Amino acid sequence: MIDGSPLGPMTRQDVAPEQGPPALVVRRRGAEIETVHRGWMALVEGDAVRSVGEPDARVFSRSCTKPFQALAFVASGAADRFGCSDDEIALACSSHDGTPEQRSLAARMLARAGFAEAQLQCGPSEPFGDEARRRFLAGGERPSPIVHNCSGKHAAFLLTQAHLGGEPASYLRPDAPVQRLARRLTAQALGVDETMLGEYVDGCSAPTFRPPLRALAAGFARLANPETASAEIAAPLRRIRDAIAANPVVYAGPRRLCTALLRATEGGVVPKNGAEGVYAFGVRGRRAGFAIKVEDGASRGYRAAVLQILRRHGFASDLQLHDLRSFADPELHNAAGLVIGREELVQTL
Repeated sequence: MIDGSPLGPMTRQDVAPEQGPPALVVRRRGAEIETVHRGWMALVEGDAVRSVGEPDARVFSRSCTKPFQALAFVASGAADRFGCSDDEIALACSSHDGTPEQRSLAARMLARAGFAEAQLQCGPSEPFGDEARRRFLAGGERPSPIVHNCSGKHAAFLLTQAHLGGEPASYLRPDAPVQRLARRLTAQALGVDETMLGEYVDGCSAPTFRPPLRALAAGFARLANPETASAEIAAPLRRIRDAIAANPVVYAGPRRLCTALLRATEGGVVPKNGAEGVYAFGVRGRRAGFAIKVEDGASRGYRAAVLQILRRHGFASDLQLHDLRSFADPELHNAAGLVIGREELVQTL
C-alpha cells in the first residue's frame, strides 16, 4: 500500500517526470533499439569533472559507501583492538555472497568481541546464487543474519560501537557513536558537508546516504589514492584499499564484477557496486574516480558503461578487460551463437 501509508501518497510526478536523465546504454536487436538505460555518470580526474547529466544529481549510494563507512572501524582503532585481519576489513566493506568462508569471517569478528550472531540487525538471508542456495537448504541450513550480504559491515559496526562505549543493541541508531563517526568520516572522504548525505535506511536496516554523484566519484578517487585525502583518513583509507585489493573474493564473490575487476587490474581499479543501478570505482595512480546511477536500477546497464569507460580512458588495458566480456559484451549472442544485436554506451565523458 502506498496511498495512505506513512510514506505519503504517490503522485504522477514521483513516477513519470517530464524530463528524465539522458540515455546511457542501448541494446539493439538487429539495427533497432530494443532497450534504453538512462541515468547519470560523473568522472573526476584531479580537479577536472566530466559528466553525463547533472553531476550534482543526488543519488542513493546504497552499498557503494561501505568502504567509507568502514573508516569508523579502522580509524577509531576498533579493528586493531579486536585483532582484525585484512580479510575481515575487506568483509566489512563487502556486499558478499554468503559463502561459507565469508560467513566464517563474520562469525570470527563477532566472537572476538564476545557477540553472537543474533545481535546482528541486518535480518536473515540465504546465499546468493541458485546453486549455492540449493546446497544451503539441502544441507539443512536456514536463512540467518550471518549469511546476509551485509553481515561483515554489521559485525564491524558492532565492534566499533563496543570500542566507542556505545550500547550494542543501539548500533544502528543514527545517534549511536559508531554511526555518528561513520557519517562524519564518510562525508570527509566524499568531500561534502554531512548535511549533503541525507538520512535514509538501507535494505539491511543500516543508514545509507544520498550524496551528489560527483562526490561519490571523488570519494573513490581518494579511496584509490589515499595520499590525496585529509590526514585523519589517509592511513585508514590506504589500509581499507589494500585489504580490498588483497581479498577480492571476500569483498564480493567468485562470479562478481567487483572481484573480476580487482583481479584483472591487480587492485589498480578499486570498485564497488550498490543496489538499484549504482556503481563506482577509483583508479590508482590517476587520481581518478567514476560513479554511475542507472535510473531503472538495472545492473546490466552499468556493467556495459563501466567496462567501456575503463577502456576508453585507459584505466584498464584491453588485455586486462578481455576476460570480463561475460559481464558486458558489445556483441549480443543467442543460444545458437548467432550475433543478434549490440549493446552500446551512447554517451562519452
